[in-house]
Amino acid sequence: MRSPVAVLLVIASAAGFGPGCVADPFGLAGGTIEWQVRESEHFVYHYQADDPAAYPWHNPMELPDGSLFLPEEHTADESVAVYLEAYETWYSGLADLFGSGLDERVAVYVYSSGTQKLWLGQSASGGAIDVQRIDGGGPAVHSSTGVHSHELVHVFQSQHVDAPVVWMEGQAVALGDGWVELIGEGPYFSRSQRPNLPLAGVEGHGIPYIEGETTAGLVFFPVHRIAAMVLGMPDPEYELLPEHVHPDMRPSSMTSAGSTLTVEFALPYALGGSLVHYLVLTHGWERYIEVLGRLGTTTMAGEDTGSVFRDVYGVELEQIEDEWLSFLESQPSEFWDAPVSVIPLPEGS
Repeated sequence: MRSPVAVLLVIASAAGFGPGCVADPFGLAGGTIEWQVRESEHFVYHYQADDPAAYPWHNPMELPDGSLFLPEEHTADESVAVYLEAYETWYSGLADLFGSGLDERVAVYVYSSGTQKLWLGQSASGGAIDVQRIDGGGPAVHSSTGVHSHELVHVFQSQHVDAPVVWMEGQAVALGDGWVELIGEGPYFSRSQRPNLPLAGVEGHGIPYIEGETTAGLVFFPVHRIAAMVLGMPDPEYELLPEHVHPDMRPSSMTSAGSTLTVEFALPYALGGSLVHYLVLTHGWERYIEVLGRLGTTTMAGEDTGSVFRDVYGVELEQIEDEWLSFLESQPSEFWDAPVSVIPLPEGS
């Protein structure tokens, strides 16, 4: 599942740690990377076209409209133009979803070298946001991929809502985390940036995927399938490693004011992503966005989670969870028959 470092970086950024109480978790203040810059209406895109091995010039990508983009058939500058168009499509849809755009343009930093990825603290498919930049600018997305819609969801959240992490990561996964597949033996991979739920300006939608550690290796599953395994439901083909199975865990147990991290970093992604996706498929976006706007991450802000869900959805959160569990137990073919992507265990492990 997603690296704990990813969560820590987001938290550190939001908390504003760093020189002068302003975050600089990616070492940008030192000017150690010579960026090439391309701008669009809402983004300032930083990249390195002179690194021929960088992920953005090799990773196939499903674009928001469902078409497949092959960057190896294009120049770096042509690829960046496509990535910026994809970001703008996401921006327009998220602005419609949250009710308004952002106060400032978003800086996007796409890292390429091994050293830079270590700074980022991520796997090849990981990313993070920075909401307080050392240079005093607006929010930033840091990634090794040409487009990272999951992190752009977080940027919009940072300026519009302030809910416990299970609901924030749940939305980002449910909407922005799609199919991932290793190309050959790597290091390149195909990753979908197609929305997984209805989004203004985009026809149709995909299926949310996240990774899980199984006895067969690292596997990218539809989020509902991995949520079922996390909750101890038997899977027809795969078995999660025992330390990732938590039959008694529920999103409602992660939603008290001030609740951010739980017994396992990845639980808000798997359980939150599955429940949020189920909620929006069943009831639409409007109710969920209202819930996000009324919750808070501290005891001094927001309303009680149970009362918010009761007011917005008309039933107790526990009843919603029971309905969601029944949905998972039914193993809907749309998700259980969808392909999975397996990264085998190293020999001798």
